[in-house]
Amino acid sequence: MIPLVDRARLFASHGVKVSIITTPYNAILFESSIDHATELGHEIFVHKLKFPSAEVGIPEGIENFSAATSKEMAIDVFMGILLLQKPMESLIFELRPHCIVSDMFFPWTVDLAELLKIPRLAFYPTNVMYQCVDHCLKLYTPHEKVSSDSESFLIPGLPDQIEMKRSQLPENIKTKSEGPYWELMKRIKESEPRSYAMIHNTIYDLEPSYAELYQEIKGKKPWLIGPLFHFSKREEANNSRNTQDQERHSCLSWLDSQDPNSVVYICFGSMGRFSDAQLTEIALALEASNSSFLWVVR
Repeated sequence: MIPLVDRARLFASHGVKVSIITTPYNAILFESSIDHATELGHEIFVHKLKFPSAEVGIPEGIENFSAATSKEMAIDVFMGILLLQKPMESLIFELRPHCIVSDMFFPWTVDLAELLKIPRLAFYPTNVMYQCVDHCLKLYTPHEKVSSDSESFLIPGLPDQIEMKRSQLPENIKTKSEGPYWELMKRIKESEPRSYAMIHNTIYDLEPSYAELYQEIKGKKPWLIGPLFHFSKREEANNSRNTQDQERHSCLSWLDSQDPNSVVYICFGSMGRFSDAQLTEIALALEASNSSFLWVVR
């Protein structure tokens, strides 16, 4: 959600009129950054659709996966997102945009774009290396050639020698499982050839060999625009020098004082959830490594 909003702000900074479709409690998470952009004269409009909380049986205000407190509630959030399709379609028809930029989890927007005769761009928060690894795992199935979950195998078709174990694979690759989520993932893949472009929150210089491989796999050049965190922070830094900025720079100063290739960086993303026992194990392992490290946690 954060990189999508940053992308909207980036487009608006180039003179594009942007409409963001979201839900009320999700809007609260990024309203201040939108207010900042509009103060700069950028045209960004936020349209809020009611989340179907009652229909899926969850308390009001739980409108994204981060807010869900259990696996069952996360499934209900997922079902609620699916129910937003019709009201979103109606609003998009009303807005009559010149193009649609949608999160990967809304593959149906490609149908709508074709109906409106406008381009649809799909946004992926992942890097392109992930997409290449996923493709090669499904194409070559190296995990089916090992005898146990703990045995390592090499993933063919990649620019680098990358090894994995079957225990590290997603369930749908490991067991070919099915269900609403995996059916949606299939629809996402099917929407790609019909989309005008796929946007990734990365840059070519970070993973050039994988950007080239990605283009071979997908048959179209990826739009690598990111990481947009730097765009939003640069805008804010130009207007204020607050304590948070100073803290961020002290962290960078500490990094600058370390020897090259001596610091381990650990981050499982904003969606990663760990038990107290798991967090303790990670902490003990980092301590036992005798390496300097930066560990980012929720």
